[in-house]
Amino acid sequence: MLEEELYEPMRRWLEQYMKDNYRGYEIITIDCHSSRLDRVLAKYDVINEQSNGVDIQIDVLGIAKKDTKAKLHAIIRIVISAIIMYWIRRECAFFIS
Repeated sequence: MLEEELYEPMRRWLEQYMKDNYRGYEIITIDCHSSRLDRVLAKYDVINEQSNGVDIQIDVLGIAKKDTKAKLHAIIRIVISAIIMYWIRRECAFFIS
């Protein structure tokens, strides 16, 4: 199985996980392995000043939006990226090796 073939199953898993844990939130899950985090967040109107200018790519990103709040969850294959993602939002990062 190619690496790119893993993103969609991971995205579906994260979507179900977030729907189960964030009832009443709008759930968005994105395969964003080829985009910078700050650009993906801007595309979905999630403002996070800590991520501006941080050149990090998340494999799969989940956004739970409700009113003006947004909770971010990420699936990241590279450990250092996961640590940075946790530092940015302190919500949740899944480590997959």
